[in-house]
This record gives sequence, structure tokens and C-alpha cells, in this order.
Amino acid sequence: MKQIHNRLHRLQGQLSSLDTAIAEGAACTEVILQLLAAKGALDATVQAYLEASMDDCIHNADPAALKRVIKMFIKHVS
Repeated sequence: MKQIHNRLHRLQGQLSSLDTAIAEGAACTEVILQLLAAKGALDATVQAYLEASMDDCIHNADPAALKRVIKMFIKHVS
């Protein structure tokens, strides 16, 4: 989970930079590129977390909660 923690801290930095860029009126193209980079980093973090915790999640989760998570995941992947 250390890898996930590190990814989240980098993402916080990206989001903080984005907030500053928007507040300072940065060019639209620069903001969009930064947003896409942050989205890519978040997507990679989700994947890494799933890979690291899938076994525990499947075997120890409440079945109803697991079903909700799977539906949400499918909705966002499609």
C-alpha cells in the first residue's frame, strides 16, 4: 500500500498545481493537459489499488457493498 500512498501524494500535488493554474488564469490548453495527466494518474492509482487489494476485497466485503462497487466500476470503465 506504500505505492498507493505515494501515488496519492503525487496526485495531491498535481491537483494543487491545477488549482493554482486555474486561479492564475493559465491557458486553457495547459489546464486541459494537466487535467488529463491528473485523470491518467488517478486511473493508474485505481488500477494499482485494485490489483493490490482485489483478493481481500472479494473475500471480506459485504456482498451488497461489493455488488455496488462492481456496478460503479463497470459504469466508469464503459
